[in-house]
Amino acid sequence: MRVSQIKNGTVSEIHEINRPIADFPDAGYVEVPDHVTGEYTYDGQNFLPPEAYPDLKSARMVMVDYINAKTKQITDDYPASEVASWGSKAEAARAVGTGNARADQTAMIQDEADITGRTMAEQATSILGKAVIFEEIIAKASGLRQVTEIALAEATTSDEREAILDAAIAQAEAILAPFGIT
Repeated sequence: MRVSQIKNGTVSEIHEINRPIADFPDAGYVEVPDHVTGEYTYDGQNFLPPEAYPDLKSARMVMVDYINAKTKQITDDYPASEVASWGSKAEAARAVGTGNARADQTAMIQDEADITGRTMAEQATSILGKAVIFEEIIAKASGLRQVTEIALAEATTSDEREAILDAAIAQAEAILAPFGIT
C-alpha cells in the first residue's frame, strides 16, 4: 500500500508499506492512490494535482520558452556568431542601399560579397530580404509576449494563466505558420 505523511497540506515522501496503516499510529500516514506524486496537495479528503502555473513567473517562462523554441528553428541553422551579427549586418545593408554606409559597414557587406561572388548591392539585398522577415517574426513574437505578460499579471489563478497561455500559443501558431515555423 502507498502511504504518505501530509505536511502543510502537501504530500511529502511516499512510501510502500506491507502492513495496515493502523500498525503505524504515530506516523500520520494517509493512503495515497497510485497517480499521486509528491507535488499533490491533500485537503483532508481529496488529493489535488499541482497547479500548472502557480505564479506569474512559471507562466511567463512558458511563453518565453515557447518563443525561444520557435525562433530556434530559424537560428539553429547558423553559427551563433553569425546570428549575433544579424542586427549589424541588416543596419549595414540598409545603409549601403541608401548610399549612407560608413566605411566599416561598406567593408562588412563588401567582404561578404567578395566571398559569395555577388556585387555589394546584391549582397545587401540578400541580407535585407532575410532581415526583414526575421525582424517581422521577432516583432510579432515580442508584441505577443508583452500582451501575454500583461494578461498573465492580471490573472489570479493557475486556470486563468493556463487559458491565457493556451490562447497566446494558438495566436502564435497562426502568426508563425505563414513563415513556415511550426
